[in-house]
Amino acid sequence: MTPQEWCVVNGLQCDSDGRPLRPPDISEQDWRLAEVIAAFRAEIRDEIVRPLEARIKELESRPQLRHCGTWKESGMYSEASLCTHQGGLWLATKATHRKPGDNNSDWTLVVKRGQADEARFPTRACERSQNTS
Repeated sequence: MTPQEWCVVNGLQCDSDGRPLRPPDISEQDWRLAEVIAAFRAEIRDEIVRPLEARIKELESRPQLRHCGTWKESGMYSEASLCTHQGGLWLATKATHRKPGDNNSDWTLVVKRGQADEARFPTRACERSQNTS
């Protein structure tokens, strides 16, 4: 926002350089304090807010992870799609219709096929607790 635009938004008159003119109902001391606060806000905006806004914009432009279920031959998968195929979980590294695991760079294996570790994930304990209710 230019100084002139800032003046218009805040209902102030500006001089020829775009600096706001002190309204007659505000004391000189209050006006100087307002200028210091405005300078501080501009500094904060330039040093903190703008870089954060740029970072948010960059993060929001990244592909979003999306689980697509089991891979289907007829499917088209966008970058960052997740799907299961032959017991593994695959991540699409670019838009693709190709099958995961066919020696192509379109997919990355995220979780390899395997069995649940009963010591860490005791499914039987869950079944027992459901039967006792």
